[in-house]
Amino acid sequence: MAVKRTFGLNPGFYWQTVETQELGCQRPETMCTQQLHTEIAVTLGYMSLFLHPLVVHHTLQLLLNSGLDVCGLRLLYPPPGLLTNSTGRVSYGEGDDGADRPVLALAVRGPHARTVWQDVTGPSDPLLARKTDPASINALHCSSKNLTLLYSPRLASRVHRELVTWFARTVPGDNSQNPDQAPTDSSAPGDGEGSSPLYITRSSTTLCATVKVDVFLVVSPAVAPCCYSQVLSVCEGRGFSLRGVQRLQLPTKRTQALGLTSQQVSVFCSPPTVTVDEEKVELSPHCLVLRLRRESGLRHCASLPAALVKELEEQRLLGCIHIRLSDEGKLDPSSCFHMLPYSESLLHSFGGRMWAVPDPCNVVLSKYRCPSNPELEQGVVLTLAGRDIGQGLTLLHRLLTGDTTGDVWEDGFELLALKWLPTLSREQAREVSPYEVGDRLWQSSLVGLASSPALVCALRRVDAFATLRRLLPRNYTGNLNILMSPTPELAFRQASLFFSHGEMIPDHSVRPLLKFLPPPCINVAGSQCESLLNCMVQGPQPLVTLCLCSSLECGAMLWGKSSAKSSGVAFTVVGLRVLVLDTNTAVSLVSAAEHQDPSAVEAHVQYLSSGPSLALCLQRENAVKRLLDVLGPEDPAQARALDQFLWRACYSSNQLHSGIYGSRSYQRAVQDVKRLFPEGLCCTETITMRQEQIPSVHSDPLACLAREQSHSLAAVNKPSLSRLMASGLNGAGPLVRSALCQTTCLLLPSSVLRLGPAPLLLDLLEQLLGRGCHLVAGRMSVLDETQRCHIAETLMRPSERDGKITALPEGPCFIVVLQKDNVVTCFDSMLESIYRERSKLAKVGKMLIYPSTEKKQCSCCAIYLMSCLLIIIMSLYHSNLREPKCYRALPGGPTYFVEFCTTL
Repeated sequence: MAVKRTFGLNPGFYWQTVETQELGCQRPETMCTQQLHTEIAVTLGYMSLFLHPLVVHHTLQLLLNSGLDVCGLRLLYPPPGLLTNSTGRVSYGEGDDGADRPVLALAVRGPHARTVWQDVTGPSDPLLARKTDPASINALHCSSKNLTLLYSPRLASRVHRELVTWFARTVPGDNSQNPDQAPTDSSAPGDGEGSSPLYITRSSTTLCATVKVDVFLVVSPAVAPCCYSQVLSVCEGRGFSLRGVQRLQLPTKRTQALGLTSQQVSVFCSPPTVTVDEEKVELSPHCLVLRLRRESGLRHCASLPAALVKELEEQRLLGCIHIRLSDEGKLDPSSCFHMLPYSESLLHSFGGRMWAVPDPCNVVLSKYRCPSNPELEQGVVLTLAGRDIGQGLTLLHRLLTGDTTGDVWEDGFELLALKWLPTLSREQAREVSPYEVGDRLWQSSLVGLASSPALVCALRRVDAFATLRRLLPRNYTGNLNILMSPTPELAFRQASLFFSHGEMIPDHSVRPLLKFLPPPCINVAGSQCESLLNCMVQGPQPLVTLCLCSSLECGAMLWGKSSAKSSGVAFTVVGLRVLVLDTNTAVSLVSAAEHQDPSAVEAHVQYLSSGPSLALCLQRENAVKRLLDVLGPEDPAQARALDQFLWRACYSSNQLHSGIYGSRSYQRAVQDVKRLFPEGLCCTETITMRQEQIPSVHSDPLACLAREQSHSLAAVNKPSLSRLMASGLNGAGPLVRSALCQTTCLLLPSSVLRLGPAPLLLDLLEQLLGRGCHLVAGRMSVLDETQRCHIAETLMRPSERDGKITALPEGPCFIVVLQKDNVVTCFDSMLESIYRERSKLAKVGKMLIYPSTEKKQCSCCAIYLMSCLLIIIMSLYHSNLREPKCYRALPGGPTYFVEFCTTL
């Protein structure tokens, strides 16, 4: 009776109105229509399909996973002529007993439904399907081309015809339709030839009635921001239109109201920790909350998390999620995504209006100039406008995950902020528009931008502007769907209009410069947390790093290279010392790779502490990373293979005797500078120096009058001098080179480094060393006014003092101690011979301050020689060195020897 009651009804349409609890946001801002290419696809299933339950089940499962809705389903027994007219086939008409065979007519609805359904079914030829779509229905279950499981028209006109044929009319059991007659809306029932016996309704759009509802998708912090573009793309592809974006930290007290399990709470409410460059980094605990709208949205919520995980796996993005979860097993979708039905209370707990922007009245845009350095991270704003953002999401995916289309791998961008706006205001459209006032398309661009939704993204990367321009589509000019901020100033203006300070959230897991930059808390003056908007205005801060050379001549050459603007490096020397490393300091400079081999560590430490080294403290923006770039790999052979102009490629012989050390990270640079320059640096104090407690030198503590009075140089009688020349102290080596040996001290202002494209000061030192002078001490310091006046009174004649004081301005100066036979009495003639060969060096000579008599030389060196040279002697003594070392210049430079007594 039940079967007769169900299937014995007269042909017609039957429906039932159902009241659901599904809600949608009715605010005016969210009522814009976003076209998602909603289509209807139709398919006919033959007996070879529905006579096999497993095949039917698999087909329906793929239909469910594809995100399509069933909007029409009929089991019919059409006459053979009607079936032939639709499919062009005659083999599925009558059975062996002459009865009409059943046909299952199925209509599905959704975004890009025809394309999605074709991917599900695959080509009708099973051999071709197994090659092109191996996971499709025809590839897995169809055995022969003559036994097709499904028939699905591809053309839109053909789909419409089939919809009208199978769902908009009553199919009689006996009559057939003229195959040459296309159905029309004016057709009416009739019995004559050429007339259609089927009644056709006016439109095929009455197949189903749907309700659009809103849902929330909560993305856990375990999902990296580089996956957000793919999450949005999958939601858009499955029919969910974007209606709001918010990044926030879920409060633990609200987890029960959100329906989170205890396992989900530990993931959604806790910051993930990852290892970046062998260091643990705690990432942001913010979740991504999306407000989505779709027809029958709640029904599709169950399959959306699994579809997202599957798509992320296909895009090879699950690795970064496993790292954040510290789990290599199978990923549970509930650990990454959580679906919630829409309600006003939930919207309020998620921040209310997700599309809120800062008050433009409080944003001053015209007074800021944004300094920017392509070597460092730059902020840029990308706007995806229009009702169809599919192309823009594809571009965003390339930007966040890295570009692999070229020969060189491009690192991905860091996603700082994300916001969806239903429409742009007039002021926002003016800032985003690529046209200027007066351009022909200026007004039309404002109208177009102000009448469509937009997804605004704040991105950051090294050399962001040039990289983004290179990755933009070729039709970028004049394309209002994809817009970028062309300059740092416009990037700041747009970011200030769309995002507040709290909405700019960094992602430290994708920052290659993280280990070379200060912690976020000291990037901004007086701020305890990083404000990315302030960073865009203030620009990068100058940093300091250490460059140590175990050879004095190599150090002098690198000193010149680091200071020369023509080399493209342009460091500022803010600290200089000639010293001998103790064992503990030498061990700290050995790389982590060498620490695994005790013999390599011992050999390297012995080499570093075997003689004097030149320590340079260099300052510039991105100093740590830039120095490592110009040094190259620690192995000189690898450096020469990479670039022959790298410093280690030029001045190092092998990995053990590379002789050049550079701080490997920002934290290491701070430790190195504090260890080797405890008295401070000769530069203006910066924010990072103040936070790291690195002092700034304002006066030379060794050049005070009290210290000069407590030190003196006494004459040595000839027998004692002969003994020192012969064996030195305790027979360790000669302390005095000859009876005519003299020591002089040179003071040079730092301004001489700015003379010429290459520092002429270093050229002058090279000339002096080539004439037999020996460098025995050197450092960098700052003299106050009293100290400069005292030096003028001590070293210069009264007629020279005013000019020499002018030549030694306020600021850092270099102090160099040289030894040579009669170097004090013959220094003027030595300079004159150098000037005759190199006339440009006369500019430096006019700025030199040095003693002209032996008496003045004793007064000057009483401070500097005793303080600098004896420090080196003490260092040698404590290093337990027993043999005097000899240092030879690199090929192409002068040769000289520096000998030190190794015991007191």
